[in-house]
Amino acid sequence: MKKRIDTACGLLIYSGIALATAISGLSGCSESNPPANAANPASVQPGTNTNTNPASTPQPASSDISKATPTPTTGGRKLGPRITFAKSTHSFGTIWDVNEQLTSFPFTNTGDDVLIIEAIRPSCGCTTTTLKKMSYQPGEGSEIEVAFSPKGNGFQTKSITVLSNATNESTKRLTISADIIPIVSVDQTYLRFGAVEMGKEHTRTVTITGRYPNLTVEAINAPNSYFSAKLVDDEGESAALSDGPRNQYTIAVTLHANLPWGGFYSTLQIMTKTFFPDTGKDISHPVTVHVTASVFGEVHASDTMFRVSAVPLAKKFEKVVEITRPSGEPFKITRATIERQSMPGLTLTVEPLTTPGSNGYRLVLKGDPKSYQGPVNGRVLVITDIPGEKQFYLPIAGIVRKLNR
Repeated sequence: MKKRIDTACGLLIYSGIALATAISGLSGCSESNPPANAANPASVQPGTNTNTNPASTPQPASSDISKATPTPTTGGRKLGPRITFAKSTHSFGTIWDVNEQLTSFPFTNTGDDVLIIEAIRPSCGCTTTTLKKMSYQPGEGSEIEVAFSPKGNGFQTKSITVLSNATNESTKRLTISADIIPIVSVDQTYLRFGAVEMGKEHTRTVTITGRYPNLTVEAINAPNSYFSAKLVDDEGESAALSDGPRNQYTIAVTLHANLPWGGFYSTLQIMTKTFFPDTGKDISHPVTVHVTASVFGEVHASDTMFRVSAVPLAKKFEKVVEITRPSGEPFKITRATIERQSMPGLTLTVEPLTTPGSNGYRLVLKGDPKSYQGPVNGRVLVITDIPGEKQFYLPIAGIVRKLNR
């Protein structure tokens, strides 16, 4: 049975008012500007996708590598395990953001001792890897199978880091690349409302565009009661889902007045149907929009959470969030405490702001991991004397871990 090593992508998504999850790696699935020819559908035709299934693409077998690169000798001195790859890069060419792309990286142990693959770490959650086993005798080899789920648009490069006990390349970086053209695009993958006033509705719009003119919207799903979304016409009035097909739609996203104080993170799922040139048929294609906002009332904060991020082992850290009242009226923080902490030794202090004319406090979160390794989660409960905003929470999110080699 194959051992599958998956790594999630950097941009985590939350539904409703959610605690930020531990950050295991900050690199996300980056999106680049669309290629120069992306505006012309004719520039991408079936067959221009250079990716094929590894099973149908001639790949150097591990035995071939072994023959081409014989185990070196050094007059009786042991070389130890050595790893030799048939290739270290692969380009999928120009592809749609529809189908999973597959390739593989064959390798052989060209040393004279047992090769141990310690870890395989893709740089993004859109890339997954599979390897049959982790131990290889001299002359033995295998291949790392790679599956890439294209997202976004434009030219993208993803890396796969292979860690082993090899004496020649204990850290080997493999790369895959693709020029991605979305079959359905959205003008704002991240719909950022920014700071909004608590107790009021706030509306923004996003536009989705199909590469071909027969695009239809089949469903729009806002997964909680704090926001909603609907199709609107050119005048901003509600439009029916059956109002199509065409190649472009506008969707109004509304944050409701019941949204509480703090950070808001959620996702909007839009299901579309569009023509797919590779098959000559219509396909269903999902579009995801990430919706974020910082909701404030009388009390404002410099951030809606303590972002500890990734901390090296045994390294102390300090994070600060400033709490202010823009109206200038005096207020007090009567209590601030850490709750539900996952890492021992977290401390919190409350300090008045000393800048002339300032009105507020600094909340200083400090941590000393010592021998601790793992997530840094929890929340800070803040209690004030302001009517209607007597208490609120600031989530804590981060991780203490060994740095990658």
